[in-house]
This record gives sequence, structure tokens and C-alpha cells, in this order.
Amino acid sequence: MNIERSITGARWRLSPIDDRAVMQIQQAHELPELLARLILARQVPPHHISAFLSPKLSRDFPDPFALTGMEDACRDVAERVIAGKTIGVFADFDVDGATSSALLIKFFRHLGVPSFVHIPDRMNEGYGPNTPALLGLRDKGADLVI
Repeated sequence: MNIERSITGARWRLSPIDDRAVMQIQQAHELPELLARLILARQVPPHHISAFLSPKLSRDFPDPFALTGMEDACRDVAERVIAGKTIGVFADFDVDGATSSALLIKFFRHLGVPSFVHIPDRMNEGYGPNTPALLGLRDKGADLVI
């Protein structure tokens, strides 16, 4: 393809790619040449190419119950939801933290469970849970903080 620089002029340094391997991937997966080259550049193992091209949560996402204490945590949350206890969500300010906390709040509200979210101010509170924020969640009525 003879592309040596990005649009901003940065030099690209790609490892040489075997044209035979490109053709094999193209044929085996019915892909355009460019996509086959990108797969090789990313060093996707041949037996993972199909999963790489078509990821599925049911297959590729790790089992959350493999985490120590997950069953107990789920039971605790379920008991508090059933009891109508207030749930506070301690969020993160990055995109996955904001998204996951929004989903949790939407879920709890759909169930009719009182809930609210706290997103820490990175400049004033730093990263992660902190004692003043957790005490503030308690003072606002949180019976459980996730």
C-alpha cells in the first residue's frame, strides 16, 4: 500500500506483512485485503479471527461469578432492592464509569428503587472512593453503595 505517514505527517512503522498470509485470511474469511492486513498487523491468532470479527458477550465476556464474593454481592443487592432500600452509586468520571452508573441508576429507577449517583470531582476528590464521599452518600440516605 506504500503508506508511510499519517495525515498529520507522523511516520508509521508497520512490520512487514506476508502477502501469502493476507491471501489466506482473505479467502478463509471472505474479507477485503485491507481488513486481512489489519488483522495480521494486530497479530490476531488465526484461531481467534472469527471471534475477533464477530465478538459476542455470551462467548467472549468473562463469567462475572468467577469473581470472589459475586454471589454474596448479588444476594445483598437483591435483598436491598426487595426491601426498597436506597442505593447510592459511586461512579467514575470516564466514559465507562459514567455509562455503567447511568445504566445502574436507570435499572434501579425502573424497579422503583430509590437511588442516586455520585461522580467524584477529580480535581478535589482525586481518583476512586474516598471517605468524605462515602460518608456523604450515607448522609444522603444510601443504605448500600455500589
